[in-house]
Amino acid sequence: MGSNWTGRLCGVWISFLLFAQVLLAQTTPAPVFLEEPADQEVNPGDTADLKCRLNQPVTVIWLKDGNIQNVGNGGVYTYVGDSATSNEHTIRISGITVDRDDGVWECQALIPGTTGALRSRKARLVVRVPPRDRPSLQLGGSPLRNGDDLQVRSDLNATVACIARDSNPPASLKWWIGTKDVTDSAATINQTSQGGKLYNTVSTLTYQFMPLDNGGQLKCEINHPALAGSLSSYAHLNVLYAPIVTVEQNPTGDLLEGQDVTLSCYAPANPPSTVKWYHDGAELPMINSSSFSLEKITHEVNGNYTCMARNPGFEPVRTVYQLGVRYSPTFIVQPHGDTVDLEQQLTLFCDAVGNPTPSIQWFQNTTDGQRLTRGTDRNLSITADYSSQGKYWCRASNTINDKENIVLSDVAELFVKGPPKFDTTSGNQRNEVIADRGSDSILSAVYCSQPVPTNEYWQREQRPNEKPKPIVPISSNSPKYQIYRKELSRPGCYESRLKVLQVDQTDAGRYKLWVENEKGSSTNLVVLSVREASYTSVIVGVVVGVGSALILAIVAVFCCYRTKRFCFASKKSFSNGDVEKREMKVENGEMVRSVQKDDNLKQNPLQTESIFTRTEKKANGNANGGVHHVISNGNDLPKKVCTDSHRNGGPHHCTDI
Repeated sequence: MGSNWTGRLCGVWISFLLFAQVLLAQTTPAPVFLEEPADQEVNPGDTADLKCRLNQPVTVIWLKDGNIQNVGNGGVYTYVGDSATSNEHTIRISGITVDRDDGVWECQALIPGTTGALRSRKARLVVRVPPRDRPSLQLGGSPLRNGDDLQVRSDLNATVACIARDSNPPASLKWWIGTKDVTDSAATINQTSQGGKLYNTVSTLTYQFMPLDNGGQLKCEINHPALAGSLSSYAHLNVLYAPIVTVEQNPTGDLLEGQDVTLSCYAPANPPSTVKWYHDGAELPMINSSSFSLEKITHEVNGNYTCMARNPGFEPVRTVYQLGVRYSPTFIVQPHGDTVDLEQQLTLFCDAVGNPTPSIQWFQNTTDGQRLTRGTDRNLSITADYSSQGKYWCRASNTINDKENIVLSDVAELFVKGPPKFDTTSGNQRNEVIADRGSDSILSAVYCSQPVPTNEYWQREQRPNEKPKPIVPISSNSPKYQIYRKELSRPGCYESRLKVLQVDQTDAGRYKLWVENEKGSSTNLVVLSVREASYTSVIVGVVVGVGSALILAIVAVFCCYRTKRFCFASKKSFSNGDVEKREMKVENGEMVRSVQKDDNLKQNPLQTESIFTRTEKKANGNANGGVHHVISNGNDLPKKVCTDSHRNGGPHHCTDI
C-alpha cells in the first residue's frame, strides 16, 4: 500500500512539473539571435571563433555540414564563456584543418516547451589551401614544361590550357603575353578534388597570335590568398607567319629624269622568305637580291614594280610599288581636222601623258578672230554649226616642283558645209521693224552659207486684204527699194539688207529673204509695221523749228550790233595799237589811196583783229559827198563797203565787196 502512495505522489509531481513548464513557456518571451556566425577564411593551424548569442538562456547545439558537433569546455571545439549560465554560445575552433573544419556551420537554439529550434544563418568556414605547385601548361592536350617553345601560326587560333591543382578556395589565373594582359580571351572552370574539399582550376586561352608576338613569352600566373606571392609558368612563343612585304624607294620624294634610284624589298617572315622582282608583270631574272638600283632614269622606267616573297608553309605574298619619274606632258593623240555637214555630230580627240597626269584644255580660234575655251575632257564632242568652224588645239599642262609645264598640240581646222542658216542671235537682225510713214526703213538678216550662196532675193508676202497676184522677187532696180549684201568678218557669213524708201501703209507687211546654195535653201521672215506721225511729233517738230529760228535771229542781231560798233567806234575807244586810216581819191579817172597813220586811234579791247577804214570817192563824183567805208577783220576776210550818206539825210548801208 505504501508503494502505491509513492507512485501516486510521483505522478502528481511530474504532472505539476509539466504544468509548470507549460505555464513557464506561455509566460517566457521567444528566444532571438543577437549575434550569428559569419563567413570566414582561415589558414591551416589558425584559430577561429564562430559567434552565437541570444536574448535569453536556452539550450544551443552546433552543426557543421548538417551534422551535430560535440562542443564542450575543452578540446578542439570549446565554448567561449559559460554557456550554461549566460546567453553566449560562441565556440572557438583551434588548430584548424581543412579536412575537419572546412564547411558550413550553423547554431540552433531549442525553443522551450516545443520540439522546434531557432536556426542561425549558415556561415562558410573556408580553410585556405594554396595550390600544391606552379601551374602546368598544355597545348592541344600535350603538356609543356616550363620554358618550352610554344609553336603557333599567326593565321590560326591556338588553344593553350593552364591548370592550378588542389587549392582552396579555387585559385585565380591570369594570362600574359609579355606585359599585355590577355585574360579576357580565356575561359575558367573549377573542379573539386579530394572529397570536394580542394579544387583544380583550369583556364583555357583561345588566341590568334600575331607576328609581333614571335620571340615573346606566354605566361600563366596563379594568385591565391594562401600565397605570399604568385606562382607562374611560361613558354617561349614561336609564331609562324607569312612574309610581310614592303617596298621602299631611295631617295624618297619626287624623282626627276637623270637621277639614280634604289628599290628595296623588306619581307620579314617565320620561317625566313626569299624574294623575286617583277616589272609590269614581267620577271626581272637578273635581280637576285632584295634591293636593286636604276641609274640615270627616264620616264620609260616608270611602272609597277612587284616584290614577291615566299616562305615554307605559306602562300606567296606580293606587294606592288609604282615608280613614278616626273616628266613634262607629251601628246600621244593629236586632234585632226575635218570637213563635216551642218548639224553633224563629231568628236575631236586629244590626249597626253606625263607625271603628274596632265590636265587637258581645248581651245577654238573662230573664223572671226575670237579665242574660245571649249572643254577640259580628252574628247571634245561637237554638233556642227557654222560657228563651229575654225582651228582647234589642245593645251596639256602639269606642275613639277612648283613649275608649270605647258605643251600645245597640233592645230586641227574644222570646216562646216550645209545650206544657208540664219543667225537669229545677231544684233543686226530684227524680226520686226517699225517705221514712221514717210521715212526710210531698213530690213536686214544675217546668215552663214558654205558653200557661198548661189541665189538670194527678197519677197513681200501678199496681205490678206490684197487682191491675189503672183509673188515675185523684189527687184533691185525698183525706185521703191534698195537691196545690197555685204560679207561679214566671219568668213562665209553675210548680211542682206532691204531698204524701203519713204514707207507708207501700203509697204507694211511680211518680207521674206530667200537664200540658196548647192546644199539647200533657207528663208527668214521680217515684219514691217508703218505708223502715222503723231500730233506729239508735229508739236515737237514745230517747237524745235521755232526755237532754232529764234536762236539764229538772236545770233544775227548780236553779230550786226558788234559790226556796227566797230565801224563807227570813236577814236577814244581804241587803244594799245595803231590803226591805219586810208583815204581814196579819184585823180585823172583813177582811184588813188592815201594812207595816214593816226596814233590817236587805238584798238578796241573787244576787237582782237586789225581794223581799218578806207574812204573812197567814186570817179563820177558823189554829189552828196558820200564816203564808202571799207570794214575788214583781216586781209583774207570778206570786206564790206558802207555808204555814209546820212550827212545829207540819206540812209546808211553796207554792201559786200
